[in-house]
Parts: sequence; structure tokens; C-alpha cells
Amino acid sequence: MKTILIATDYSKSANNALEYAAALAKGLKAKLVIYNAFNLALAPATAPDTFPDVDDLIRENGERINRIGTRISETYGIVEECVSTTDLVLDGLRKQVKKKQADLLVLGIKNRSMLTKVLGTLTTSVIRHSKVPVLVVPEDATFRGIRRLLFACDYKYLSENSRLEAIYEIAAAYKAQVQILHVEKGDGLMMPSTTKKQVHGHAPNMEELLRGIKHTYRFVHEESVLEGIKRGLEEYQADLLVMVPHKPGFWYSLIHTSITKEMALNTHVPLLALPALGKAKTKAHKVAGLAH
Repeated sequence: MKTILIATDYSKSANNALEYAAALAKGLKAKLVIYNAFNLALAPATAPDTFPDVDDLIRENGERINRIGTRISETYGIVEECVSTTDLVLDGLRKQVKKKQADLLVLGIKNRSMLTKVLGTLTTSVIRHSKVPVLVVPEDATFRGIRRLLFACDYKYLSENSRLEAIYEIAAAYKAQVQILHVEKGDGLMMPSTTKKQVHGHAPNMEELLRGIKHTYRFVHEESVLEGIKRGLEEYQADLLVMVPHKPGFWYSLIHTSITKEMALNTHVPLLALPALGKAKTKAHKVAGLAH
């Protein structure tokens, strides 16, 4: 992972995500690109003489983000780059991810609106269309390293084309333990004591996908998949939750599930959303960017 792109609007949640992203970049020895989509307000027709000059606004915003970048670089000892454009947020993110060849996109999010307001709009759109992993950092999340990584997945949707590079790199850099969590609705046939051999029988590609990563398996039985994930996070004491949105309606179902709202409002664990399944790519040929 060579480049991490963090989007900021200078809000409290964005500032917290910036600190998290900088600490992560330091551990991964990655470059950090700090991006701001600067939206110019239209001048009021009734007071044209009092509205600030557009060039001055752009210059002042550039100075502001550069000051932030300098502080981050000095504090964390990392290479940073600051970019500010007047693009709309989604267009700007798409362009910058592609232009900077970012391997990870980081977004901050307010806890009290994590799903009801934000994940239903901007963040969901970014996750749904992104070709690179998206890390969503709650406002109260503090980076303390990544010792335990919980990969909540439905093994039926994994294949040899699944792209799990981010899990490899983060787990390796922080020597993290990885637990693969599968939530089985109802009583199910599998018990938590299911062996790797039994799991391999249900998911023939799992061991190949996770080769080289120290990992364990866990099965949880819950009527709600999301309640199972919440339980898994608490019991495993995970520092990072990883998920793959495997179908178009996945994030919609999260937004409109009361249990997920509850989970989002009470968790401080960042969410790493991996790109949806697609044609396998090597690191050398990976295409960065957000899909149109």
C-alpha cells in the first residue's frame, strides 16, 4: 500500500479521520494525500460588494490545507501532499484517487449520523462505486494500532477473484490476528467449533485467499446478520471491521436496518469496505479510481 487518500472538509469527524489515516500511513510506510473539495458559495445578489473575492477564497483554502499538511508531516514523520479543487465531492474523489493512484480512500463520519444521514448518501455512493478499499472512521475512533482484524464475510460470495490485498498488508504491517466471521441465521448446521477442514468444504477458496495470513474462523448463530456482526466485534474486541459489499442492495439493507443503526451509533470500530468482487488483478496491474 503506497498511497492513502484522506478526504477532509475540516470538520471534527474529518480531522479525527485525518489523524487516524496519518497514523495508519506511518505504520504502512505509505504516502498520505490530503484532499479537500472546496465548494465556492454563490455571491448574494443583494450584497455583491461585500462578498469575498473568489481567488482570495481559493488561495486562503490552499494555505489552510497546506498548514494542516505540514503539521501532519512533522507530527507523524510521513510524506504528505495536499490537494484542493473546486470539484464536487464525488467527482473530486474519483479524479484524485485515479490521479494519485491511491490504494486506500479514508473518510471520516459523525457517529450520530453514521448510517441514517451519511452512509445513506455520500459515503454509500463512494463505497458502492469505489475500485479501491474505503476506510470509514467514526468520530470517536482513536488509532491504537491494529491487533485484531475482524473480517465479516459470507464465504459463498468469495472466489479466486476476491481482492483481499488490504487485509494482507494491514495484517502484515501490524502483525494483526485475523478472524473470519460468518453469521449463520437461525440454528444452522454449523457450530462455532467447526474445523478449518469443514469450512474448506463449504468454501473451497477460503484457505487459498488467506494463504500467508494468520487467521481463525468463527461461526455465530443469530437471526440478524448485523446483530451477529455486532456480537462478533464486541467478543473479539476488534480494532478494525472488514466487509465486502457483495451485492447492490447490501448497503441499502444496512441503512434501513434498525439493528445496524444501533451498531453504528455505539461502535468506535472503523469499517474497511473492500471493493466488490471482480476480475482478479495483480498489484502491478491494479486500476485505481472510482467507477463512473
